[in-house]
Amino acid sequence: MAECAYCKTKTELYENGTPVCLECAGAQAGDSPSSAESQIRLMLLQEVRQATDRVTAAAQRFNLTSMMSPAMCPIRMAHSVLRRPRATCLARARK
Repeated sequence: MAECAYCKTKTELYENGTPVCLECAGAQAGDSPSSAESQIRLMLLQEVRQATDRVTAAAQRFNLTSMMSPAMCPIRMAHSVLRRPRATCLARARK
């Protein structure tokens, strides 16, 4: 994760190739966003974080399933191996 070019906080936002946090991006723009814009931005960021969490959880479940020994329970293992990639794909699609 990059650091903001101005305040050095961690950020994933880039503006013209320069890493910049949301606070600094608003300050650099010169105009303060309206409360409606701020609320929309916060909602979108929350949705991105939730989608990322869903994808991460599905990937972790898939990794755990693929690491299990097939000798433990072959039928159950086969079903879960078939379900996990689908769950991962669905989580990514909802992102």
